[in-house]
Amino acid sequence: MRRDEQEKAVQLRRDGMSVNKIAKTLGVAKSSVSLWVRKVALTEEQRKKLLGGSVEIDPQKLRSLSDAGLSDRAIAKVLNLKKSTVRYRILSLGFRSLKNRPQHTNCSLCGVLCSEEYCRKCSTNVRRLLTKICAVSYLGGVCNSCGRVVSDVGVLAGFEFHHKDNIQKDFEIGSFMGSAWDRLVPELDKCELLCSFCHRMKHVGVVSDAIVKQCIIYGERLGYPQHLLGLLQTKAIEC
Repeated sequence: MRRDEQEKAVQLRRDGMSVNKIAKTLGVAKSSVSLWVRKVALTEEQRKKLLGGSVEIDPQKLRSLSDAGLSDRAIAKVLNLKKSTVRYRILSLGFRSLKNRPQHTNCSLCGVLCSEEYCRKCSTNVRRLLTKICAVSYLGGVCNSCGRVVSDVGVLAGFEFHHKDNIQKDFEIGSFMGSAWDRLVPELDKCELLCSFCHRMKHVGVVSDAIVKQCIIYGERLGYPQHLLGLLQTKAIEC
């Protein structure tokens, strides 16, 4: 089956199809298609077509946007085109020069050189922090197990989202902090807010007496100092 897909991918590439379109057509990963067709050479006409050579663009409008100092991404958004198409047309027409390229500045938060007010890293951090603040507030701002309150933004890192029923979980909240709020709300409704300690205890649970006794025996056998084994003598306390 894999061999058949590889042969089809090579044939489609020879016909001038893009890697993205081949991947969607065959239902395989883009990385796999890229590996399969890496030795297939495209004709100049095929390359031009893939880079947007067949797309009708008003040169004067493109020139005005380029002279205004807009980035390729911004121009592509205005013209509703791919960024690679805009870049290809600008370079082929020779519009952009060094003096009218977008000016670089420093990120307002970390000082790193970038072309926007904030660098990508800071933009992501701000978006993720804002989302977590809203998510914690949405779930009440209090640990559902021990009652610890989220007193300020500085302690947000000590609070986590626990799915009440793991079977209904679609994704980890922390992995999708950059997503739209409307997408997070249905998943938050399946969760409860816990502090980090209570979250660990919820998953690990209290250590059984049998394991504690075995630890003591094993520790004595290996010659661990008795005063270091003192914690094993105390009764485990649930959070």
